[in-house]
Amino acid sequence: MENIKIRQALYKVVRDILEDVAQNGLQGEDYYVLQFETPKATIPDFVRAKYPQNITIVLQHQFQDLVLTANAIEVVLTFGGVASQVVIPYETLMVFANPVTGLALTFPALTEKEPEPKQTAEVIDLFARKK
Repeated sequence: MENIKIRQALYKVVRDILEDVAQNGLQGEDYYVLQFETPKATIPDFVRAKYPQNITIVLQHQFQDLVLTANAIEVVLTFGGVASQVVIPYETLMVFANPVTGLALTFPALTEKEPEPKQTAEVIDLFARKK
């Protein structure tokens, strides 16, 4: 549960930063590095074939149409000269960084939800007599 709360707080930081970039563009020498898991992301098939587990992208010079939704980062990136819509669900983020400012966020791993321990109750008869 703690990891989920930490991740949600970090998603808000990422969303706030990138919303500013979407509205005002990059400031100065800033650029952003995003590493994310590719299985749940929307990326071109030829990119997924090369990076089946995760990929690192840089938002610096060649990106367009940056949109932040409640669940994902959407951006148009160019791979091999082909512009492609990329959708990065926040839950797939592994790293978000701005090397210029020293910002580096790493996201704690999400673990499969562990089963809740079974609650057992012992009934105690207060009126029972010891034998």
